[in-house]
Amino acid sequence: MNAALSAEQAAVLEQTVRHVEAGPGSGKTRAVVARFQQQAEARPGVALLSFTNAAVDVARERSKGSPHLLRTPNFVGTFDAFFNRYVVTPSVRRATGVTPQYLASWDDLPTELSRVRPTNGGLGIRLSRWTRSGDGSIALDVRRLGYDERRAWDQVSPWTQRDITERGRSLIKSLLARHVYSAEESRRVALKLLDTPGSILRNRLVTRFNEVIVDEFQDCDIVEHSILRHLQQAGTHVVTVADPDQAIYEFRQVGPSNLYDQYLAGLEDHEVVTLTTCYRSRPAICAAVTSLRSTPKAIESSDPRDMSFPAIHVVVGRGQAAEIAARGVLNDSGVDPVACRVIAHRRADAQSLGPGTTELPATATVLGSILAAAAQFLRATDTKHRLQAIGRIEQHMLDQLDWGADGQPTDKSERVELLGITVDRLRILAKMVIGVARDAVDAKAFCTTVQDLVRRFAEATSLDVVSNLNKVLAKPTAKIWEPWAAFRSEIHYGTTPGLRASHVHAVKGSEFEAVIYVLPPRANAGEPYVLDDWMSDENSEARRVIYVGISRARKLLILVVPKARLKLLKQLLERDDIPYLLTDAT
Repeated sequence: MNAALSAEQAAVLEQTVRHVEAGPGSGKTRAVVARFQQQAEARPGVALLSFTNAAVDVARERSKGSPHLLRTPNFVGTFDAFFNRYVVTPSVRRATGVTPQYLASWDDLPTELSRVRPTNGGLGIRLSRWTRSGDGSIALDVRRLGYDERRAWDQVSPWTQRDITERGRSLIKSLLARHVYSAEESRRVALKLLDTPGSILRNRLVTRFNEVIVDEFQDCDIVEHSILRHLQQAGTHVVTVADPDQAIYEFRQVGPSNLYDQYLAGLEDHEVVTLTTCYRSRPAICAAVTSLRSTPKAIESSDPRDMSFPAIHVVVGRGQAAEIAARGVLNDSGVDPVACRVIAHRRADAQSLGPGTTELPATATVLGSILAAAAQFLRATDTKHRLQAIGRIEQHMLDQLDWGADGQPTDKSERVELLGITVDRLRILAKMVIGVARDAVDAKAFCTTVQDLVRRFAEATSLDVVSNLNKVLAKPTAKIWEPWAAFRSEIHYGTTPGLRASHVHAVKGSEFEAVIYVLPPRANAGEPYVLDDWMSDENSEARRVIYVGISRARKLLILVVPKARLKLLKQLLERDDIPYLLTDAT
């Protein structure tokens, strides 16, 4: 089982280990899965937890040779699934007879619940922007507002701001009273239950699981730290796995903090294993990754090739010219564009290379939102984001049915069941709407055709359309339709797909033959430019985002930089003796 591990990785298997600090490409997953298999074989009752389904899928795939280890009494799944299954659900069922409903975010609610809008209409604020304050009360966190939300928020009166804040708080309270939980809220419920003196659930959990392994520990907030501390104090051996430089979730108050430092301070040296050998990237890429690390330990490549190998290229410019230059580098390096990913902090920056770059305006109208989802679908080159776009359109279609006074059920499967249709039928409708958006000759034709599709859809269900359908699905204004028409003209149907683009958070844990990392055109308001943080050794989230993004590359890294920032980037690379080749696409 352990023959494939290096000596560095094999140290993870020592019984006394409580923390693994692993750099990118260090074989961390292989070592952690090997520990899970070893512990589960020796003493069943081991849980391997992560914060994403993608990471869980990798762990399950690597354990498929021992399928019995994936079954009870062991557990492999997400952090939330574990504590929902063994703590929250049994407690709520016992107390109320109700099975809780779990959402990844309040954004997953039906449209009429997921946003709180002014009484006179408008864009509104996502319900996920409400969070818990220090005293546990529910409050709107304006720091979470997106650009368009913040602009709309600043334009309404103080009375409207108070009204929106209170209605959002009341809505969340009513959802919680019905035992509908976002991931953030279900963790709080789990902590409260584990924190109860003499907690039966805690005692049962500790009796059942002798070891819990938690991957991506750097993403744990104070609630999750507290949950794990309860398990440790009750006698479960907790093993945490982290790379503090990959903490890129400050929007949920997770980043380098005293929590992580305090946790490390409570460990003995023999309880900590450090993995710094990179089996993914070439030496020059490892040098760039090391330059961005906040910790002093260098990432060393296992690749024996010389540092002078042209693994890093700098392309100066933006848009389609930069894309053409980057494609030229890929071709010269023998890398298939299909094996490459364009990455940036913001998806819009990643999508700024090549065609289909016109941004659609934010809008509170239904058809405007459908066009934005259609654009997401047509831009996307991965299944996840296509399905997200289809899901948004499906929800808009469901919103056009008259659900009566009780409104739509919160669970999508319940909505489909009540309608007496299949999920496939709903998905086909969404794809038809995308086709109409793509091919409609003008805004009026788009509007009337979508209205007709909704009416025909309603005829196949047990519900009528809403009485104001023509008003809700009103013809898009020129301000909405003209950017959509420009976007359509940029998309070349039936030709070779463009380079796949993602924001960094979507590719965390992945790796690619080549990465094109697009640096932002400008700094965020009131913040230094990310390269200034790199130069000054400021451990900001923007800098850590670059660290995560470029460390996805195996063979080739292309940095796309605005001309105004080229001088600073060259200074950084040359300061740390990182070799690169320069291409000017301005």
